[in-house]
Amino acid sequence: MNIPAYISAISERLVGELAFTLKIADLIGNQKNSLQLKIQERLRSEIHERLRSETREKTYKKMMLAHRDALTNLNISLCKECLYPIKLEEGEYCNRCQPE
Repeated sequence: MNIPAYISAISERLVGELAFTLKIADLIGNQKNSLQLKIQERLRSEIHERLRSETREKTYKKMMLAHRDALTNLNISLCKECLYPIKLEEGEYCNRCQPE
């Protein structure tokens, strides 16, 4: 058996296996990064929506406290979602913002 040829064949096989392993590791890394980005974007979106909701609720409460008497005299209220003027008997939301 030719030892240098044997060593060369084994080296080529090991280099091929290493290249394959590196490709798999790179694919896994890319998927992991993609998943992390998706999770971060979803969390960012949820936090943003919560902040908008809390701000909207605070704005609604402040406006109702400041203008309740005037709104009542006009027989209207404000939609809790979009702050659009609505009739008192319509409830807390306008037709467009009715929760389902």
